[in-house]
Amino acid sequence: MIHHVLLASVLALPLSPDEESWLSRLELPTRFTHSIRSSPIAFERAIELKRFELDFPEGDPEEIVQNAKERIEAGEAPARLLHQGAYALLLMEENEAGWKWLMAALDAYTAVIDEEPDHFEHRMYFAHALHSAGRMTGGDEFFEAMVEAYEAAGDIEPGDFRPATHCSWAFLYRWLRAKGEGEVEWLDVSLEFAERAVEADSTEADGHWMLFEVGCVRLNVTYEGGRRGKGVELVAVADELLEGCEDLDDSERSDMVRFAGHFFRASFSLMTLSADPDEEERSDLLAAMSADIELVMAEERFVELSGSLGEVVAATFWAFRCNTMEADDESWEADLERVCEMGLVREIATGMVAVFAQRRGHDTIAAKAASLLEEEIESDQGRAALVAYCYEASDFEAALEALDGYEETAPETEIQRAVILLRMGQRDEARELLEELAEEHDESGHLYHALGVARALDGELEGAIEALDTAADLLEDDEDVLETLAELEELLEDEAA
Repeated sequence: MIHHVLLASVLALPLSPDEESWLSRLELPTRFTHSIRSSPIAFERAIELKRFELDFPEGDPEEIVQNAKERIEAGEAPARLLHQGAYALLLMEENEAGWKWLMAALDAYTAVIDEEPDHFEHRMYFAHALHSAGRMTGGDEFFEAMVEAYEAAGDIEPGDFRPATHCSWAFLYRWLRAKGEGEVEWLDVSLEFAERAVEADSTEADGHWMLFEVGCVRLNVTYEGGRRGKGVELVAVADELLEGCEDLDDSERSDMVRFAGHFFRASFSLMTLSADPDEEERSDLLAAMSADIELVMAEERFVELSGSLGEVVAATFWAFRCNTMEADDESWEADLERVCEMGLVREIATGMVAVFAQRRGHDTIAAKAASLLEEEIESDQGRAALVAYCYEASDFEAALEALDGYEETAPETEIQRAVILLRMGQRDEARELLEELAEEHDESGHLYHALGVARALDGELEGAIEALDTAADLLEDDEDVLETLAELEELLEDEAA
């Protein structure tokens, strides 16, 4: 399938030097993505917070409610038993009854605290119940009362980090439940209590982890710069986590937090790397990532905790590996097997080698990877990698053949088709498709770049300049677009002279 047909042999019309330059600057809108989706939230189960447990009975919720009723009738103090009954009723989604029990529990806790204001456990139970009420209603009054209860518990036991981490988690969870419509101030409150947890006991991982987790969420919500700047800021948050880890003990749990810190710092560095830094910055980033990647890949006991964790670690390592691959690399195929065993999809891993190696000028490795990819394609993701490889290799017939195999089409697919047709010299068909696409999809810079070139090839310089102006705006002043635009404007001036 991969033919490596020379450009000159497939063009239907002879090209001038200018026209050849215009075509060579065209890029495909990519459908092949190798982004690494990772979030600190995903590690919450692996890094369990040391919670203050309610210790309610386990089992059938109806039996838990009955247990509470019988013990209240037998004369036991009602506050925690009412809370227990509310918990079980809410599990059964008997919300009206659960709410009544919960309100009764809050009243009972208030009475107990009035009698024993310095009782740490009562304050914590009370805060738990207030959090449940806040989650059910969204009412600020319950969250405000919850904060007071956790603060009072923290004053009673200033060396206990749990009141602060519970409050930090409650406000993060409040924001998460709002599905992006929550107040950023809730995240600020969460960060404040995470800091208090560290102040209470810096040897425990919980406060450090909450600072990291909430800090990442808040930065993602509020940052208004580009991907490169966000990556730098996120790396700084990971740096703070690793600095905090210096106070931790040598337990397995602490080691897991350290592992996560190194993994996320590497992952966030990749975000900066994907923003196409200059060669010096790229080299510095890869050098800084090297130690993190080595440590992460050595911690097999953590990587094997779950398949999803193994896959995201494999993807991070493989992106680093592809970025640092040399032309004489002889071990990449063995490492390919390793990341596939860790859960990375084979055609994605192979496609990454083909695309990265080609970009770095390692043609032998790229060709070998593309050949392997062609044999193992099972999805449009793999086909997209092959399309990208063939296009950059100027094997436009093979690129079109791979594109025709897509199971699902999208606007990007048809833009790719039009660009490839232009490169093959099929101008009329490409121009017709591009004009149709421009009527339906007006947000693709690659579309308007190709449309500008198609019009220019037909001698319609004013229409070409109009399309390229739009492309320059959408692609944020892409150098290739601007260069073609400047050449066309000069041609138009010469015609007018």
